[in-house]
Amino acid sequence: MNLNHFFLCCLHLFLFCPLIAFGQTYALPQGDNTIVGEVVTITSKPGDTLRLLMRRYDIGFQEIHAANPSIPPDQRLLPGTNILIPSQFILPPKPWKGVMINLSAYRLFYFPDNMPVVMTFPIGIGKEGADFKNNAWDTPVFSGYIIKKAKDPSWHPPESVRVNTLESIGLTLPRVMLPTPKNPLGQYALYTSKPSYLIHGTNYPYGVGDQVSAGCLRMLPEDIEQLYYTITEHTPMKTFRQPFDVGVLNNQMYLEAHPEQKGIPQEDLPLSDTSIISTILFYSNEHQIPIDWESVNQVIYYSKEHSIPVKISQ
Repeated sequence: MNLNHFFLCCLHLFLFCPLIAFGQTYALPQGDNTIVGEVVTITSKPGDTLRLLMRRYDIGFQEIHAANPSIPPDQRLLPGTNILIPSQFILPPKPWKGVMINLSAYRLFYFPDNMPVVMTFPIGIGKEGADFKNNAWDTPVFSGYIIKKAKDPSWHPPESVRVNTLESIGLTLPRVMLPTPKNPLGQYALYTSKPSYLIHGTNYPYGVGDQVSAGCLRMLPEDIEQLYYTITEHTPMKTFRQPFDVGVLNNQMYLEAHPEQKGIPQEDLPLSDTSIISTILFYSNEHQIPIDWESVNQVIYYSKEHSIPVKISQ
């Protein structure tokens, strides 16, 4: 199957069955629209937990937990419990090109240059802070590209990880870990132009969508496999932090708040709550959409609805 045929098949599947168990693919929105997907409510089955549901519906841990804040993530749910699946996404600011990763949203967007679609996946990011001796690593904000792809990669633990592992649990990691089920890179890896920072699979899928790594970007095993076989080397990429997203759908404006992250001062971020107002005004003027400022206030300062776009237009 060639690449164009693959994307046509994906496009057909996702136009009619947009929510499946791995990587969600959508046709690019038309006109001024910048939102894809939809929020759905499902009912739990016997044995379900939020962590199990996150993988079944390809949603990150923080996304599904923020959308259902009153439910403990590892608690078995009573059958028939209503669960919100936050599978509606505000796309990153244009231009849409290559891989775009909003670290605040724990989400990767891939815009192939040969098809009018977007593929989106949950990701795990670096742990909070900057001092690895305190078990903390950040994923940096940067622009670059994918330099190579590797199947069954070997892991070369950074010295910071080896020191921290030895000091925290008394385990000496090898300088090179060959491909095995214990390899934290999983079966596929994309090497970026930022040295030592990879997009890769994982042997701990339930950490995807949270601050779990030593700086790399983790994906579910089935998601990284899908991305691995569709992306090409030299694809441009960038990571950024944006705790609020503003989007347009059918001449209505939406605002989405992402949960605060440990070790990341919100007031220092682009589109923090001190600058989001000017961004909303810009969108409102550009698209001639009147704003309901009470809804804006609720989302920014009081709303418990995270990872879900909320309508803020009149």
